[in-house]
Amino acid sequence: MLNNNILNNIKNKDPYLYSHINEFYYMHNSFKQFASNLTRSVNKCESIISNKESIVIAGNIIESFSNQEYIEMFNNIKAKNNIIFEKNVNGSRFKAENWNNPNTWKLIIDNDNYKCVIDIIHEFIHYTNALNGTSLNRDIFGEFISIYFEKKAEEFLLNSGLSNEDIDLDDRLFNTYNLLTMAFEEKKDYFDLSLDEEILSIRVDSYFKHLLGLLLSEWTINNNIEIEKIIYLNNNLNTFDKVEDILKYLGIKDLYQLTNEVISLLNNNLKSENGNEIIQTIIK
Repeated sequence: MLNNNILNNIKNKDPYLYSHINEFYYMHNSFKQFASNLTRSVNKCESIISNKESIVIAGNIIESFSNQEYIEMFNNIKAKNNIIFEKNVNGSRFKAENWNNPNTWKLIIDNDNYKCVIDIIHEFIHYTNALNGTSLNRDIFGEFISIYFEKKAEEFLLNSGLSNEDIDLDDRLFNTYNLLTMAFEEKKDYFDLSLDEEILSIRVDSYFKHLLGLLLSEWTINNNIEIEKIIYLNNNLNTFDKVEDILKYLGIKDLYQLTNEVISLLNNNLKSENGNEIIQTIIK
């Protein structure tokens, strides 16, 4: 599926992904088949909230994690005014500046609805694991941990009385599918960059990391893994010797098991919608 030049680029950047490319292909094909049954309704996230409300709600969500260190980190970010609200941020909902340097990190975000709150949580968690420096483990599992906490944020907002539409509950699935199309179907609207092999390699790498993160987050939540266990993992990613040790820590044998169980779960959830009828695709 990927030519040798792209595979060599991946090998140089990410030896783990390269050495497990067959498992990631399997994960990709399974997700693509699942995504062929997805459709997205319009009129999402219509509830408007202010910038101040976004910060307050994000702070309340972080407090619900019951981790004093994270609460203090977020309070410090607020005190430094490191969350900045602007419209039309680089054609995206947000932009994290100096993401690998917690001393100069800033989050510039386009705020107008509750999805902004979830974006703040996602990027804040990236900030927390950046404190421990770069590593293979962080590169592989960083998206997973952020996606896990964004899902905990969604739970918090749903429990507060918001609807699925208020927070666009399916957004992560569709974002992952969009990364798939940019990596393997060569859409030409990705930050206006020419489609050379280096760019495609970056897209493939990003897609696989986000797809792994999606599946791991679904696994941990469905298996009721305690939030304290994920916080410990986030704070101690670099202490695990191998990627396989982290999978074992989460109770996962290998990527095949993870893929089979989570895709089955997602398919069952999809079948339960709208009177147990699978919604047919409009995004093939």
